[in-house]
Amino acid sequence: MKEREVGTTNPVLRLLIIGAIAAFVMLRLVNSPIGQWVVIVLTVGAAACAAGIYILRYEPELAKQWYKVTPGRIAFNFICALTGEQTPGGVAEAAAMNKGDHAVPTDESNRSTYSVLTTKIDFEMAAGKLRNEVIGHDRVIDEIMSDLRRAVMVRVKRPDSGGAVLGMYLLAGQPGIGKQLLAVAIGRHLYPEGGVLFLDGREYMDAASGTADLFGHGSTSGRLITAVRQEPLHTIILENADSAHQEVLTGLQYILQCGEYVDPASSVLISFEHCLVFFLSRKIGRVLGPIVDDFSAEDDWQTRASKLIIDNTGIPESVAECVHLTLPMSPLTLEERAFVVGRLMQQECQKYRVQLDWIDPEILAEEVELITDERGFDGVHARIKSRLREDLQRAVEISMPRLSIRKRPLRARRD
Repeated sequence: MKEREVGTTNPVLRLLIIGAIAAFVMLRLVNSPIGQWVVIVLTVGAAACAAGIYILRYEPELAKQWYKVTPGRIAFNFICALTGEQTPGGVAEAAAMNKGDHAVPTDESNRSTYSVLTTKIDFEMAAGKLRNEVIGHDRVIDEIMSDLRRAVMVRVKRPDSGGAVLGMYLLAGQPGIGKQLLAVAIGRHLYPEGGVLFLDGREYMDAASGTADLFGHGSTSGRLITAVRQEPLHTIILENADSAHQEVLTGLQYILQCGEYVDPASSVLISFEHCLVFFLSRKIGRVLGPIVDDFSAEDDWQTRASKLIIDNTGIPESVAECVHLTLPMSPLTLEERAFVVGRLMQQECQKYRVQLDWIDPEILAEEVELITDERGFDGVHARIKSRLREDLQRAVEISMPRLSIRKRPLRARRD
């Protein structure tokens, strides 16, 4: 249990003092019955807020239980917005419980995790779905889901074993290969109602401005602190992680190791223990080139990868040591690329409520040929949208529910 705070910085005392002063003033100035009722309502409201803050700070498990029901969630959200306290979390659990999800923990021992994945079967089923959603990276998916399953199981059986973030993974590979897609998909499977925060290391190349933007300064909370204060179940994705300034990464190190951070604007301790963190990097994909063929989740390979990263990038050793797994993502085979292009075309058709029946192999081959190892799938979505626009517009105009994409013959040139 956290040590109780004393002094006027404690929001409980602040609210009680303000309520008492307001009650005294209004009782002195207002003599009508209506005024007295106003005083009573304000005093009760201040006392209720103070009690809510006390529960948030010193009885977090009780707060999490109350947060699962709508009245409690409304009350705690109001108190947290008013005082800057972190919400109790458990939104994903509450949503899953309302849907009757059997995988949600309900007993006392499972309160330390809010993942809707709690058993080995849950994680295996989620991994199967992920392999179908993110093509060509089955091994990376299996390694991450296995590591997450172990982390969740430890917290279920040892509720006091928290401290660090739930998972911290470094995905390395060429642009457009699916790093961000995979990170988001894993977060959505673990926390269906949780938040996702996208950050770009290239925006944090300056130490002072980067630290202030992420963590806050003076009376202002940073982007990272604000996001996790409002929704503790968060997937945090840092693109181009190796581009961020070392001081910014060092600031993240404390969160990765300890799972908490004090908001400088409110002096409230923000918990990150339920967060998933992904570092994404194209440069590190090249750095790992000499050992990528021997990739393994075992300690020996991970140690070699960490040394290469420390020696060849700006990521400090202390931050590299916080990474649970470094995972190189290899380019897709031609067959996998063709499958992904076909799926993207199908998804584009679904936006118009049109079923895609067939794609001309020549069209598929042209698109696959444009996918390079250097750029990956960058630009593919835009090309597909442009290529299908005319056919889809025609299908909508004539109410055609199904569509076949055929290669158009070259138009005769007019002299």
